[in-house]
Amino acid sequence: MKTVIFTACALALASSAASAQEPAVAGTKHEVFCITQDAARVITPNRHCSSSCKDWDDRQPVETLQMRLSDQWVQKGAFYRNAKVRCEGGDGCGYVSLGTPVISGPSASVTYKTWSIPVAIVMSADVCVLN
Repeated sequence: MKTVIFTACALALASSAASAQEPAVAGTKHEVFCITQDAARVITPNRHCSSSCKDWDDRQPVETLQMRLSDQWVQKGAFYRNAKVRCEGGDGCGYVSLGTPVISGPSASVTYKTWSIPVAIVMSADVCVLN
């Protein structure tokens, strides 16, 4: 399995959408502020099949796209929220299987599988802090 890892970078985009991924703080009530958005993108290899394609998709590997908050964000107690994934590439996206993004600590990941011409797999998430 191939894994692609990206480190978070700030993109000055304010947001305050809701999700259940923020850390819990016992006995206190905090507001969540989403202060920027992070994204990771990978271009897939050409896995187009033009003949004898029976079960071609079953023979393709499952891959993982990951992103991780920078140490600067982790030290501020930041976390990911509202992770989303999409395919960019027109008709080639009809031959892509995207998993559900998973947030775990300072990282977010998604699995995908493609059996098409090259496309871009893009995962994004809000970077949030408790106030």
